[in-house]
Amino acid sequence: LVWGGLRGAVGLAMAIIADEADFTSPQEGKLVVFFAGGVAVLTVLVNGGTTRWLMRWLGLLQPSEAEDTLHCYVHKDIQARTRHTYCLL
Repeated sequence: LVWGGLRGAVGLAMAIIADEADFTSPQEGKLVVFFAGGVAVLTVLVNGGTTRWLMRWLGLLQPSEAEDTLHCYVHKDIQARTRHTYCLL
């Protein structure tokens, strides 16, 4: 979640709170929202764009043994049903 850009949303929410607060001028509040929004967008673009690469590098995209077994079972089942249907024609 951190790599995918969730931190930008929290910063943007805090910037909106600061914009609505009485202790900042309207110009300062808009500037804070602008910069926080820019950081949030960059976080999503950079981190979101590199997530697949990071997951491959960490080896997290490898299917588990259960997924491989299920895939093999489904593949064999589809082949058997196809052969059965073809023989009925």
